[in-house]
Amino acid sequence: GGTVTNPPVVTNPPATNPPVVTNPPPVGGTVTYQAENGTWINAAVETQHAGYTGTGYVNTDNANGNWTQISGVTGTGTATLVVRYANGSSARSASITVNGTSAGSFTFAGTGAWTTWSNSATRTINLTSSSNTIRITATNTAGLPNVDSFTVTTSGGTVTNPPVVTNPPATNPPVTNPPVTNPP
Repeated sequence: GGTVTNPPVVTNPPATNPPVVTNPPPVGGTVTYQAENGTWINAAVETQHAGYTGTGYVNTDNANGNWTQISGVTGTGTATLVVRYANGSSARSASITVNGTSAGSFTFAGTGAWTTWSNSATRTINLTSSSNTIRITATNTAGLPNVDSFTVTTSGGTVTNPPVVTNPPATNPPVTNPPVTNPP
């Protein structure tokens, strides 16, 4: 017999997945914006008082004129704004603006404890552009309450994004060489 050499082992190219599908931002419906993802003046994101949603809440300094805001609020026309907050025992007041235009005011009633959160701060506002900025500004020397989130509901009902597509792990099928037998 002679010498038989197996052909080289075939290697597969690296397997790749198609891009992950991401959801477009919802337009209309009900959307909650976490206050800690917004902007503010004379404030900090804190996690001291339990019961907040997201990664924390915004606590402004105790002073008139301090504010927190969210931007990128989609939709136009009439909307309902709900601010989720905690406020110890004393009422605090604030003005509301949408894109710099007055949209009314809030009186944030005491919630009884800094760990008791309320959705009772509700107002009808008017959204005027495809990307709105909503700001609440303290109108008293106690500042704002601890602000957890802003929920905005526009006509069209609750928006449910389709699920994010996750890619299965990429695998290559194994390649094997057939056995080679030397002739006698």
